[in-house]
Amino acid sequence: MASLEDSTSDILTCSICLEIFTKPKYLPCLHTFCESCLLTYITSGFEKGTKAVECPVCRGTVAIPKDNCTPEEWVKLIPLNFLISGMLENKKICRLEKPCMLCERSNSKSVDKAVVICLQCADTLCETCAKYHSLMKFTSDHVIKPLDEYLSDDKNNLSVFKNTCSEHPNKIIELYCADHECPCCSICISIKHRRCEKVQTIDEAAKGILSSAVVQDIRQGLQDVCDDVDTVLKDRKDNLTKLENEYEKELKTVDKTFQSLRDKLDEQQSLRKDLLQKTFNEKKDIIETEMVKFENNRKAIENERQLVEVCLTEASNVQVMMEIQKFKTQLDKHKHILRDRQDMQTIPLSLQNLEHQSIIHQVEKLCSVHCDMKEKTYQ
Repeated sequence: MASLEDSTSDILTCSICLEIFTKPKYLPCLHTFCESCLLTYITSGFEKGTKAVECPVCRGTVAIPKDNCTPEEWVKLIPLNFLISGMLENKKICRLEKPCMLCERSNSKSVDKAVVICLQCADTLCETCAKYHSLMKFTSDHVIKPLDEYLSDDKNNLSVFKNTCSEHPNKIIELYCADHECPCCSICISIKHRRCEKVQTIDEAAKGILSSAVVQDIRQGLQDVCDDVDTVLKDRKDNLTKLENEYEKELKTVDKTFQSLRDKLDEQQSLRKDLLQKTFNEKKDIIETEMVKFENNRKAIENERQLVEVCLTEASNVQVMMEIQKFKTQLDKHKHILRDRQDMQTIPLSLQNLEHQSIIHQVEKLCSVHCDMKEKTYQ
């Protein structure tokens, strides 16, 4: 018989604790988790004040079933995954060396070899325990099957297990309400479906299900949806690749564009520095020439002051009178030079051809035009 462990290890593993399921329960999205893992997960969501939780796998929203519902009550309302439970029971039995489980639980000194299996309890039993198991009122209607026959079943024995009701765990699901398309136990039928018209046994309802159009439609529908999802994923993958290529191309364009701008700016910077240096030197020469002129004038004035003092102390009155006329003429010249100085204007450095702000505006305008063109391209 093929190993269940090899073919279903992922199916039987909880994606929260990464262990084999214990009491597997499934959410509306059909993802299955351990009951204890769901309780911890939902409790964590309640502590954050949420009224709904997300499936840990697909992030589908699972709303709270009723107001003022506690995490424990919520988890109890989540249905049991009978398929996974049956697979787990089958896996557990296949691993055993066929001892009697009832003898083991009773801590009997001698554990007899199991010869049968109870399909409701999923317990392997020895002859003695099987006898008393059939005599007990609670288990008298359970189906007992020889263990060798069970282990030799080619259908991995999942079909022989009886599903129990999620609302009434002690009751076997025996009936089916076609009006609500709902498997039920006898209590569910008498309470919730007593007015329903189409109620039949679960075995009668399941006849021909494997070859029915419903099953084929589901299988084909799932395959079609899977193919469509693969198509979408391929399209998104191709789109992502195209987007990445466009990004790399545009990145290179941006680098090239702004490198060209930097080159032009460097060129303009060099030209303007040269022009600025030339203008500065020309106006510096004008100012320095004027300074030399006035420095020489000051030297002449200082010399004349000294001559006046010497003349006043050393020369005769006639000589003083003659020299004073000369000094008066020189003084008039100095005053004339100073009057010319009053008409002298401040020489500025900045010129019309050195408007730095215009360059900034031109660069900003160029960048703005470039960005606008790119935005229109992206749109």
